[in-house]
Amino acid sequence: MPHVSSEEMRFICASPADLEGIAARMLESMGHRRVVLLYGDLGAGKTTLVAALVRSLGSPDTVSSPTFAIVHDYLLPDGDGVVHHLDAYRIESLDEAWEAGLEEILESGHWTFVEWPDVLAPWLPARRAEIYLRILPDSSREIVFLIL
Repeated sequence: MPHVSSEEMRFICASPADLEGIAARMLESMGHRRVVLLYGDLGAGKTTLVAALVRSLGSPDTVSSPTFAIVHDYLLPDGDGVVHHLDAYRIESLDEAWEAGLEEILESGHWTFVEWPDVLAPWLPARRAEIYLRILPDSSREIVFLIL
């Protein structure tokens, strides 16, 4: 995790039902930031958390993992655009990411949630949020939310 942040929040999530309140608190803290990076092992709950965030933004769309599609878009109900959900797990280079249009999405100004963002590092905005998920021994999740 980065050592510098303007704000840090920590949550323990005992069940998926806890995510709605956690997602709402995160979004309230974001200010004008629209890029959110998610880090965690496979099965840590990245996509489940993105689903809670997308619901908190008001989208009625069903969220699913974009691992094979790379990008899923969800519509916002107020005509305020889309929410992008990227999964860079299978992206091996910036050239491949560019061909998939990921740089343009990151610069779009729309809400953009990015799982496995490491390969996209040169394109990531300095003003962003980062979420770190960790599975605890009792199967609950520790969620660390950083606003940079």
